[in-house]
Amino acid sequence: MFCEEGLTRAFCLKGDLMQGLARVTVREINNKKVEFPLQWFTWYTGKPKPWIFTDCEGIFVNAYNLFFEQTNAKKKEILEKGLHSYLQVSEEKPIFIDSGGFQCLRRGIQPDLKRILEFQLASKADLIAVVDFPFSPKASMQEKLLKMEQTLRSIEFYAKFSSEYRLPTVIVPVVHAHEEKLLEKMVSAIALLEKKYDVDFPVYALGSMVYMVSATITASFARYYRLIDLVLAAKKLLPDKIIHVFGVGSPNVMYLLMYLGVDSIETFGWAGHGIHYSTYIAGEGTKALADRKRSLDSEFEWEKYACQCVVCTGRCPVLNGKCAAYEEKCIAIPLTAEIKEKYEKWKATCDTVAHKEWVEELREKVLYAKGGWTPRACHNACVYSSEMKLAKNALKKGEFELFIESSLSNALFRKARVIDYAKKRIQEMGLY
Repeated sequence: MFCEEGLTRAFCLKGDLMQGLARVTVREINNKKVEFPLQWFTWYTGKPKPWIFTDCEGIFVNAYNLFFEQTNAKKKEILEKGLHSYLQVSEEKPIFIDSGGFQCLRRGIQPDLKRILEFQLASKADLIAVVDFPFSPKASMQEKLLKMEQTLRSIEFYAKFSSEYRLPTVIVPVVHAHEEKLLEKMVSAIALLEKKYDVDFPVYALGSMVYMVSATITASFARYYRLIDLVLAAKKLLPDKIIHVFGVGSPNVMYLLMYLGVDSIETFGWAGHGIHYSTYIAGEGTKALADRKRSLDSEFEWEKYACQCVVCTGRCPVLNGKCAAYEEKCIAIPLTAEIKEKYEKWKATCDTVAHKEWVEELREKVLYAKGGWTPRACHNACVYSSEMKLAKNALKKGEFELFIESSLSNALFRKARVIDYAKKRIQEMGLY
């Protein structure tokens, strides 16, 4: 559990460490001293293990992936060894296990609270999220209230279990709300459960945030303003709690969340963008490879980019000897100028439709695959990790505000003046 000494010390920071509501705190979890803000790398089986080749601070896993999608032999191994041993992770590095409730619901499976909790506890993770029932901002009010009630029943089940057995693991309630009134309703209900069962939830997680910032919901500035308003409302309601945000931890959003006082940020973007042909460039943001247009900016002079991460310099232990990349180099970025020149020569010699199709297929393999998506994902993980390190160093030096203003690469962030809006709302809500 979080020790009282760590809790007290964490909230007595000197003013020179504060930038916006960002703060550096040291907490104790299961006798581990953990520094926040903390970046969790989400990991699923079959994906690269970022703790092997980066300074990954924490690992976030999913109970659905580890329980429903593994063989009985694998599940037995996890339960016998515990996650730290199974994943070959240092005991000092915290592991956070989600419930997999979202995945269960997507597949039409009714979550079994008792089985999931038993598996979470047996995994020996440091933090466990309750089974939650997320919903979209577009859901009807009736559906939202129903899902909130289901989540509250789940939180009560975890609270009762924790009260009876005095669990050492930190239980994390998940709050789903896209409006301040619903947020206040959930937080008040959880506070009553804490009192009823004499338990303390030191960490609160905000769920359904991905829906809020997704461009598929709205491409307007309003999505960022709503995120800011909701996070600040949570900070005001929960001033002494660690705030965790699920699933929106790309560096640009990470900077904003840190500025708003979020302590714990989880991301799968490092792998997700890699799978979808995108690479994160420090100081530039997420870039689509070459001419693969999506919702991302692909106009980037790749030939001028020289990344020094372990992937792009061929020093990544995960990829060593396993990457069939272009020119036998483990590189996460395309050699655009050279490839384009070769492609134009090949295209000029095409004399049949079949030949042209073959050239297109070869071009796809060379330009986009480059040994599969794994090098891109590993590169992204390296950059995400280094960006977090830079952000925390700037925060400790009292230079965080200057750092994020110079580092925010998202054009929409700049047009929307999200940091200016965040400053204004922090002052209006009396949070300074």
